[in-house]
Amino acid sequence: MNSSSLSELLALPLPLRSQAMARSLWAGTDRTRRRGSGGEFRELREYRSGDPLKQLDWRASARTDRWLVREMDRVAHLRIVIIIDGTESMSYGQGQGTGKLDWATTLAGALLVHGIRQGHAVSVWTSPDDLDKPRSGHATEHIMLDRLAVLKPTRAALRPPLELLVSNADVVCAIGDWLDEDACDLLTEYGLLTVRGVDVRALQLLHRDELDFAMRGPHELVPLEGPDVTPFRLDPRAVADEYHQAFQQHLDACRYTAGNMGVGWRTQSTDEMPYAALTFLATGVSI
Repeated sequence: MNSSSLSELLALPLPLRSQAMARSLWAGTDRTRRRGSGGEFRELREYRSGDPLKQLDWRASARTDRWLVREMDRVAHLRIVIIIDGTESMSYGQGQGTGKLDWATTLAGALLVHGIRQGHAVSVWTSPDDLDKPRSGHATEHIMLDRLAVLKPTRAALRPPLELLVSNADVVCAIGDWLDEDACDLLTEYGLLTVRGVDVRALQLLHRDELDFAMRGPHELVPLEGPDVTPFRLDPRAVADEYHQAFQQHLDACRYTAGNMGVGWRTQSTDEMPYAALTFLATGVSI
C-alpha cells in the first residue's frame, strides 16, 4: 500500500474502510484459555479430591497404577475494550490522508468488526459518557461504528476507571499519540491491569512531521492542547536538535514504562502500512 491507496482507504466511509481492514487479518483475535471441561487437551495430572470422576483417564490410570485426570483448556471468547485518545493533538494531519484521528477510528473500527465477527464481545470507549460493557452481535457493531464516525477532538483526555476495566475486559487496546506529559503515568496505571490478568496493548500513532520535525523556514505554531493556545513564531532550525532529543527521550520513557509494566507497545507512523498496527491490536504481536 502506498500513500495514494492509503488516502483512498481513509476517504471511504468508516464502515467500508473498517470492513476492508478487518479482512486483512489472517487469524482470529486470540482467545482466552482457562482450565475447565471441554476444549483442547492440556495435560494429564494426578487426581485431586473434588475432581469430577468423568475427567478420569481410565486407560492412563490403568497403565500407571495411579488415578490420572485429563486437564483441558476451555476456550472462551474475549471481552475487548478499545479506548481512543480523542484529544486535540490527535487532529493533526486531518485532511492530508495521514490524520491521526482518522487512523485511530479506522483501526478501532476494523478491530471492532473483526472481533464481533469472531464472536467476541467488544466496546469502544471515547468519552466518560460511553463506558459500555463489551457486547457481541451485529447491533453492537453498528452502534460502535456510529460512535466512531462522529468522534470529534476534545480537550480532556479519557482516563477510564481501572476497576471498571478489570471487571469488564480481558483485552484493552488503547490507541493514541501518547504525547501528554502524563503518558508514562497512564501506562503505569494500565500496567496495574496486567497484574490482574488483563492483556493491555498500547498503540502510539504519530505523524511523520512529529517524527522528523521536517519544517523549513519560520512557522506560526498553535498549541493543540494545554491552557496556552496563543500562536507563536518559531524557526525550526534553531530548535531541531533540542526537539529531537526531548522527543526521543519521551518516546524512550513510554517504551520503557510499557515494557516494565507488561503493557504491549507499538509506535506507528500514519504514513506507513496500517496492517502491522492492526495485527498488533488484534493479537498483541508486533511484526
